[in-house]
Amino acid sequence: MEASYAGAGEYRRGAVYFQALECLLEEGPYLEKALPYLRGAVRERVSRMLKHYAVEGYERGLLPS
Repeated sequence: MEASYAGAGEYRRGAVYFQALECLLEEGPYLEKALPYLRGAVRERVSRMLKHYAVEGYERGLLPS
């Protein structure tokens, strides 16, 4: 995912994140298991998306890693 972030334009990065996040959100435990592995720009972007879409339990985003 981080390689996609580094090499893609903003529109493409958003699509990649949305697709990955959508899969993680379909089953709550997947997101919880993925959180420790999210770092840097990826973590910040996921945090913003969780807040923007008012995902239950993540209304304030993610705690810093």
